[in-house]
Amino acid sequence: MDTKQVNINWKDGTLPFRCFDNGLSLKTARDIFAGKIYKPVPLLSDVKLIADIGANVGAASVYLHLQYPEARIVAAEPSPAAFGLLAENVRRFSLIEPRQTGLYDKKAKLPLHEGHIDGTTSSFGASAMAKRGGEVFELEDAAGFFTREGLLSADIIKLDTEGCEWPILKSLEPWLGRFQVIYMEYHSDTDRRRIDALLEPTHLLQGGKALHPDRGEFCYLARSALPADSAHARMEITPPQL
Repeated sequence: MDTKQVNINWKDGTLPFRCFDNGLSLKTARDIFAGKIYKPVPLLSDVKLIADIGANVGAASVYLHLQYPEARIVAAEPSPAAFGLLAENVRRFSLIEPRQTGLYDKKAKLPLHEGHIDGTTSSFGASAMAKRGGEVFELEDAAGFFTREGLLSADIIKLDTEGCEWPILKSLEPWLGRFQVIYMEYHSDTDRRRIDALLEPTHLLQGGKALHPDRGEFCYLARSALPADSAHARMEITPPQL
């Protein structure tokens, strides 16, 4: 699969970064580095630990490292082609630790459906953007992986796992309240609704957008991270009482 090195404008210089040589991969990397996808949360401070699950070629990991240079980042990606680029792109950053693995709510063996464009659209679930069948991978239980890697108190979690977001969150349910910020994509309306219900007790929707009727990007902020006396405290208007 062809790759291309691009120079990402960053502050007073440029950052070399390699991704797949197609429009989608290049646009995704540029949007991430421009801060259009994983926008910093103003209330968040003292970030020490980040989990990038579904790291693909590492754009989010590198971007988050540049935002929080003191934080340890564990970047997990199962696809061999994407992981190769991930490892290359984060080699210069000692605090970013790549892991070639996929997560689920239990140990499982599932085929990775190869994306029609590149690894960006590969998925473990069925999709019109990926071919049926493919190499079978052993997926880890997310709770076990987070325990082994010391991620159960991560400040930020980013989830982009092409349909596995819901099972991963269910596996991590006992610890959800510890994660200050959860960035995630959803890939079906069913998942959007049940993810929102799962996070409702511990998190508030901070921002995001629906890209298509069944796909979108959301950011959730932990209720515990919102000071009661802050100017950013709950701004909701309660329904009038008749």
